[in-house]
Amino acid sequence: VHAARLPRRFWVYWLVLLLGSGVEWCIVFWGATFFEQGVGFEKATAASTMSIFFGAIVIGRFVGSRLARHLPSHTILLLAQGITLIGFPLFWLAPYGPLNVCGLFIAGVGIGNFYPMALATAVGTAPHLPEQVSARLTLAMGLAGLIAPVLLGWLADRMSIQQAYGIVLPLLLVAGGLNLATKRELFSKA
Repeated sequence: VHAARLPRRFWVYWLVLLLGSGVEWCIVFWGATFFEQGVGFEKATAASTMSIFFGAIVIGRFVGSRLARHLPSHTILLLAQGITLIGFPLFWLAPYGPLNVCGLFIAGVGIGNFYPMALATAVGTAPHLPEQVSARLTLAMGLAGLIAPVLLGWLADRMSIQQAYGIVLPLLLVAGGLNLATKRELFSKA
């Protein structure tokens, strides 16, 4: 028996999930180091500041779950990507610590919806293949957690953590571009 093929649209959302999860993992793994080395916080303050990110993720998911009653998941995902595109540059480039923290919070609110909305959208591309969809998406999450923070760390060893964080913006932009292109039906054919 041959397994049914997943549609092209699924693979686009698989990539969106991979890239979006890469963004999340980079902030989770290296955020405290960034606050210490890039912003100048004390080590303990840098580490405790990251709790703001996790709190923001919870707030983002709560708001996203309410929005999901009225909007399609791919639209909420696009909104989440837009919010993150506002917050991440503030977190990364602000010249004043409280602004960096504000950016972290805004980015966390957006990032909080990357996984649930990418998951819902990807499942919707092949609802008749839930096991295949789930297995492939789990692989994307694992790869993102393995590759993205290691790459950022490797870059940080060769340049500053501030410069290394520059890899996150292209991940966000490509994920958002793919989601937008898919929403506009550019990848709708199987």
